[in-house]
Amino acid sequence: MSILNITNDGNYPELIVLFRTVFQLGPVDQDTLIEMCCVEDNSHLKGILKRWTTLGLFIEEDKKIQVNKQLDERLNDKEQLDVLTRNLPQLCRRLVFSTKNCTPVLADEKYEKEEKNAGKCSDFVRAIAWALAQDIYEFPTTWDGEAEQMIIQQVSLLSQPLATNFIQNDTRFNGLRFWAQYLGFATGDSKTFFLDPTSAVREELSAVFGNNDELSAPDFVNKLHSILPVLDFGVYRKEIENVLRPETWVPPPLNHLSMSLSFAIKRLEFDGIVVLEDRSDSSNTLGLTRKKNKPWGRFSHLQWRGQS
Repeated sequence: MSILNITNDGNYPELIVLFRTVFQLGPVDQDTLIEMCCVEDNSHLKGILKRWTTLGLFIEEDKKIQVNKQLDERLNDKEQLDVLTRNLPQLCRRLVFSTKNCTPVLADEKYEKEEKNAGKCSDFVRAIAWALAQDIYEFPTTWDGEAEQMIIQQVSLLSQPLATNFIQNDTRFNGLRFWAQYLGFATGDSKTFFLDPTSAVREELSAVFGNNDELSAPDFVNKLHSILPVLDFGVYRKEIENVLRPETWVPPPLNHLSMSLSFAIKRLEFDGIVVLEDRSDSSNTLGLTRKKNKPWGRFSHLQWRGQS
């Protein structure tokens, strides 16, 4: 199964409950864990525990479940529970985007409906990379007659067998919306859903800048997509864009960022977390793209002012 199949593999509220419980208890028997966390139907809990054990968030040793402490040194300190809960989306993103868990993103000619030839998280990676490449202001709100038709129109005729499985059905489309919000790529609720990767970008700024407080525009984008490869120029993003038909999918103008990443950078600028500069002596400028593919200014350097 996959994380987008929320009917079988659950959703992030169950994951948060399991994570906090396992972290506090230490190694715990699976049946005991499920019984402690479950009120009625335990199928979602079992599904999401199995899925995230497979992905590496949890490990099972001697029939006991525990958090994989190799993911973050703070996982050895129980006083860090609330901090780690806030940072759980970041831990999950690292696992979801790992080569081991999501490749191949696109299946080969042997692709089968049960996705047995695709990576365990390839459905989410494929879907979110595609969604973030779209016009975020006009992105479909429903599957039937909207998102499904858009996928069929955009996916290259050479990859049509993939089109029917790009996002398989309304359940997985809803799963995309749920997990995109939790993993920092969207905001709003079921009625106000909006593709917006600001949270994911903001949470990775420390890793992007390292010991620097300023980066050139190309360096910033390159470091960012190495961590979040579904954003502009990222390896998974390019893989998806390569199968989209140019007559039905409109990319950003040359040397411009997509609407989704542009929106995130503008939000960070508005919040005072970053400062954009367009230095006249620099040739490495990138343009931002706003609604209707219109220009939204350019920047050659980006300064990080810290979290706000």
